[in-house]
Amino acid sequence: MDMILDENYVKELMDFTTEVALKMADYYIEAGMDVIAVVDPLVSQISPDHFEAMCHEPFETIFEHVRQKGALSSFFVCGNATRQMEVMCKTKPDSVSIDENVDIIKAKEITDRYGITIGGNIPLTTLMLHGTQQENMKYVVDLLGNISHGKLIVAPGCDMPYDVPKENAIGVAQAVKETERCARWSRTMRARNWTSMWNCRTMTRSKSRSSKCLHWIQRHAQHAHTCGTR
Repeated sequence: MDMILDENYVKELMDFTTEVALKMADYYIEAGMDVIAVVDPLVSQISPDHFEAMCHEPFETIFEHVRQKGALSSFFVCGNATRQMEVMCKTKPDSVSIDENVDIIKAKEITDRYGITIGGNIPLTTLMLHGTQQENMKYVVDLLGNISHGKLIVAPGCDMPYDVPKENAIGVAQAVKETERCARWSRTMRARNWTSMWNCRTMTRSKSRSSKCLHWIQRHAQHAHTCGTR
């Protein structure tokens, strides 16, 4: 609302926060960080016109500062930032990271025009936390089959929930590294309707904590690490 009612205040506030961000970036770079990410939870809530009028210069200043310091920059915005992709790219970050409610395939068409890397955007709760390993692998395989691979980072849409099963993270990584093999494995597992692993994992979370199931999970998590090869 202040962007409409008190533009001078917003300008002063952005000047101050930019100064703080520049100093923080210096501290991080001096500590040895390679990538400095600017995380903004509100950009998706304003119009592109307001962004260009009040946010473009501060963000561009930060990203240029990081570049001059010899580090890389990333611009992450929470929420549905679909309509902001173009104006975000104009601030010249090295990469843009997006939340799960942005269509990454369409967004990448924009970032590619600006030569900017895009990162994202595996669903956090519905897939990484509550999905199976097979479902996570299939999501990544399907994504990679429908998007150009240059300047692309396959990553969670935001911070992963604490309790994401390790086998889901393993499945995502292997689907990126060995896409074709994992695609074949995923199809095979789907054809077999292989659900024992997930039923077993549920049992281990109950009071019984079956040691037999824990052994089964550990054995098949290692098995999945090589995408189901024997």
